[in-house]
Amino acid sequence: MLYLKIIVVGLCSVLVWDAAEAAEAVCSTTTIKIVYVKKNGKNIAVAKGKCCQGYVRNKNRCVPVCSTPCENSKCTGPNFCTCNEGYERLSDFRCIPHCEGCDNGFCIRPGYCQCSTGYYHADNGSCLAECGNCRDGYCVEPNVCQCREGYRLGGTDNGRGCEPICEQACGNGRCTAPNTCTCDEGFVVNDVGGCEPEVPPTTTPEPCPEGYEKVNKSCVPICGEKCQNGECSGPDQCECSAGYSNENSTSYHLCKPVCANGCGNGDCIAPGNCICHKGYGKIADECIPLCEKCSLGHCVRPEVCQCDRGYELIDGDCVPICEEECKNAKCTGPNSCTCLPGYNYTDINSLFECLPVCEDDCDNGECVAPNTCQCNPGFVKDEDVCVDPLDLCQARCLNGVCDASAKCNCNHGYLMNMIGLCEKTCPDGCVNGECIGGSCLCNENYRLSLANSSVCEPICGGGDDYDYDGGCQNGRCIEPNVCQCDEGFDFADGSRTQCLSLEEIRQEQELRQRVKLCAKECNGECQQGYCQCPVGYVNPKGQDHRCEPLCEPPCRNGTCILPNRCECDQGYEFYNGSTSDCFHQDDVKRFNVQLKQDLCEEKCNNGYCEEGVCLCNAGFQPRADDEYSCEPYCEKPCLNGICAGNNQCRCFEGYENYDNGSGCKPSCEHECVNGRCVEPNKCRCLTGFVFEEGSTNACESLEKSVADQKQKLCKAKCANGLCVEGVCKCSEGFRIDPTKLTCEPVCEHVCKNGFCSAPGECRCNVGYEHFEGYGCKPICEQDCENGFCGAPGRCDCMQGYKREANRCVPDCGEDGCANGICVAPDTCECFTGYKQSEDATSCQLIPEIIYKVDRNPLTYNRAYITYLVPLVVIAVLITSAIVVMIVLRNKRKDYHVGKL
Repeated sequence: MLYLKIIVVGLCSVLVWDAAEAAEAVCSTTTIKIVYVKKNGKNIAVAKGKCCQGYVRNKNRCVPVCSTPCENSKCTGPNFCTCNEGYERLSDFRCIPHCEGCDNGFCIRPGYCQCSTGYYHADNGSCLAECGNCRDGYCVEPNVCQCREGYRLGGTDNGRGCEPICEQACGNGRCTAPNTCTCDEGFVVNDVGGCEPEVPPTTTPEPCPEGYEKVNKSCVPICGEKCQNGECSGPDQCECSAGYSNENSTSYHLCKPVCANGCGNGDCIAPGNCICHKGYGKIADECIPLCEKCSLGHCVRPEVCQCDRGYELIDGDCVPICEEECKNAKCTGPNSCTCLPGYNYTDINSLFECLPVCEDDCDNGECVAPNTCQCNPGFVKDEDVCVDPLDLCQARCLNGVCDASAKCNCNHGYLMNMIGLCEKTCPDGCVNGECIGGSCLCNENYRLSLANSSVCEPICGGGDDYDYDGGCQNGRCIEPNVCQCDEGFDFADGSRTQCLSLEEIRQEQELRQRVKLCAKECNGECQQGYCQCPVGYVNPKGQDHRCEPLCEPPCRNGTCILPNRCECDQGYEFYNGSTSDCFHQDDVKRFNVQLKQDLCEEKCNNGYCEEGVCLCNAGFQPRADDEYSCEPYCEKPCLNGICAGNNQCRCFEGYENYDNGSGCKPSCEHECVNGRCVEPNKCRCLTGFVFEEGSTNACESLEKSVADQKQKLCKAKCANGLCVEGVCKCSEGFRIDPTKLTCEPVCEHVCKNGFCSAPGECRCNVGYEHFEGYGCKPICEQDCENGFCGAPGRCDCMQGYKREANRCVPDCGEDGCANGICVAPDTCECFTGYKQSEDATSCQLIPEIIYKVDRNPLTYNRAYITYLVPLVVIAVLITSAIVVMIVLRNKRKDYHVGKL
C-alpha cells in the first residue's frame, strides 16, 4: 500500500507541474511574470513566459513594435499606429492633419487650412480665388474674372476686367453701363440709344441760373476748384469717377481712390490698388501683418505672433504645449506626445509611456535606452550581454586562476598586460623596449641587437629597410638619429647624423654663400648657386649670380630695360616705328613734316593735300576716325542707312527709301492689316486692335479677339454643356461650378464618403461601398465581429470589447479571466476542474480533483490526453496490486491449513 501511495502522489505532482509549465508557455501582449533564482550566490531575474510575436519585453512589460516610426500617431499594436486626435490615416504608419472643406488649400494642422497661391481665406474658413480687379463680375479662378450679365471681359486690367456691353454703338460717346451711353459734349442720346449731334435751339437761349455758365449753348455747373478724379455735377459739387470718392476727403473737389476694406495698414494709390505698409502683406483686398514663423498661430502685428489654443510662443514660433513631460518623446501637438526613434508607446496600466526598445532581450539587465542594456547589480557587460563576472573571468583567464572576487591571478612566469590577459615574461628584461608574449618589442627608433636579443640599440637614419651596417658614416650611433663623429670629421649644418671631412665642410660653406647671393639678386632660377636666366635675359660677364635683359639689335642712344625693349636717352626719341634706334628730337621734327606730306598724298581720296593736310572736295567731309580720308555728306542723317553722297541714302537690308529718298523706313513683306510696319517684317497693331490668332501681320479688333478667346476658353472647359457667346450652358442634370467654370453632375442627395459622378449617381471614395441608397460605408477586409467598421480597414469595438490583433474580443478586466476563457464582457467560461467566482469574472480551482490546465485553446484537447493517460495507468496499477494481494492471502491460508 505504501508503494501505491508513492506512485499516486508522484504522478499527481507531475500533473500539477505540467499544468503550471503549460500556463507559462502562453504568450502575452501586456505583462509577464519575473521571478528570481539563485546562481553562484546571487539573485538572477528570470522571465516566466514570453511576449507574443510583434512585441518585445521591457522589464515585465510587453511593448508593441512598429517597423516604421508612427508619424502623428502612437504604436498601439504590432505594426499598427493609432492616429492622434485631429489627425486621419494616410498610410499604415502616417497620419495627417484633418480639416473640413479644405478645397483650394492644404491642411497644415488639425482644423487649419492654408490656402494655395492665388486664394485667400473667406469669413467661413473656405479658400476663394483672388482677382486683382473683378468689378462688375465674380472671381472664379486666380486672376480669372467671370463678368455679370450685361458685361464682358476687356478694357481694364490688361483685358481681365469687365466692361459694360451696349448693343447699339455709342458713336461720339462711351458705354458706361449695360445698353447705356454717355454722350460727348455737343451730342445727345437718340431714340435708339446712340449719340447724335445736339440741334441748336431756334429761340433766344435763356440765361443760366446762378452757379451755372453757358458752354457750347448749354448751361454747365461751375466748380470753384477743378474736380480731381471726377466731374463737376453741380455748383461746387463734384461727382467722383468710378472707383473714387470724396466722402472722407478734406475738400469736395478732391476725389480719392477707393479700396475694399478701406486699405487699413496700407495706402490706396488707385481704385482697388492698395499698397501695404512695411511689415504687412496683401491677401485679397486686405493688408495683414506678416510674421516669419507663425504657422501655428495668428500674426496680430508685424513679427508679433499670437499662438492658437494649446500652443505657446518660444523663440518667435508657436510650439505645442504638453502639460505632462513627454518622456522619451516629443510634444507634437497639444497634450500629444510622439515617441522618439528607438522608443515605442505603451498604455499598460494607463501609464502612457514611451519605453526604449532593445532588439535582443536584456537578460540579467534592463533596457534603459534604445538597444542599450544596463546590467543588474552583480553582473557585468561583455559585448552587449550581461554575464556573471566569475563566468567572464574564467573564460578569459588563460594562463591564470580566478579568485572568489572574479580577479584573474596570472601563473608563475606570466604577467597581466594592458587588456587584462596573462602574457609570458622576458627573463632577461627588455632594454629600450617592451616585453610582449615573451619577446622583446623595441621602442620607436630602436632595433633589436644582433648580439643580445634582450637589448634594443638606437637607429640613426634608415627606415623600414634599415641596414644594420648603415647609419652613422664616419662615426657611431649613440642615440636615435644622433651620431658621434670620428676624429677629423664634423657634422654638416643642422645635421646630427652626417659626418663630413673638414674639406667637404669648407666646400659646403662656399656653396651656401653662393646660393645665398644668387637667391638675393637672381631674377631667374637658382641652381646650385648659379642663376639660370629666362628667355630674353643673359648673365653679365663674370657675374653668374644675376641676369640682365638682352636687346637685339643693341640700343643706340638708349638703355635696354626689358628684353628687346629700349629706353631712349634724354633728348632722344624713337622714329618711324623703330624700337632700338633713338634719334635727336630736332631730326625727328624734320622727318615728321616730310612723312606727313607723303602719307597725305598716299591716302587722301576725294580731296587734295596742302602741307600734309587733306582738304575734301565739294559734297564730302573729313572722316571722324581718319584725318586723311573724305566721306560722302548728307544734310539730314540717314536713319537706318548710310549716306551715298549728294544727299542720297543707301538703306540697310530690310529697309527702303522714303519717296523723297532722304531716309529709310522698315519694309514688311506682307501688308500690315489694321497696323503699321515698325521693324523689318514686323507689324504693330493700331490702338484698339490685336493680332489675329497665329498671325504676325493681320490685326483684328480687341472686341472680336476677346469674344473669340472667351468662346475658346469656354469650349475647352464646357464638357457636358454647350458654349453660347463664351458662356457655358450646362446640359440637363448638370450645373455650372463657378470655381472651375465646368459643368458638374447634380445629385439630389449628398454623397457622403463619395462624390457625384453622373446625374443622380454617387461613386464611393476608395475604401468605401454603397449602402442604403445614396450613402457610402467604409470597407473592412475581415468581419468586424463584436464591433463595427469605423473607417476603411479599421474595426471599432463595441462597449465591453477590446482590440487585440485588429480583432474585437470580450474584455474581462485586468486579470484577463485567469484559468478560463473570456466568452463575453466580464463573463468567464472556466476550464475543466475550475468553477466561476461569484462575480463570474474569474475561475477558482475545485479542491477535490487536480486537473491539468492549459490556457492556450489550441492545446486544450491535448491537455485531456495528457492527464487521462496517467489516470488509466493508475487504475491498472491499483487493480494489479489488489489481485496480487488476494493471491498472496490465499497462499497464506493454504499454508496454515497444511500445518494443522
